Amino acid sequence: GFWKLFKNSVRSTHIHVSRKYMDRYLNEFTFRSNHRQMENAMFDLLIGAV
Repeated sequence: GFWKLFKNSVRSTHIHVSRKYMDRYLNEFTFRSNHRQMENAMFDLLIGAV
């Protein structure tokens, strides 16, 4: 499920995860999870936001 994928993502990407920024980690992972089927759309959305 979502939490298992999130935990594995955190373990493979970060050395330490701060509780202070946990909402940011979750928001990033949620965004990536919701847009995983759109190959370059994630990049296009980020560039469009700048």
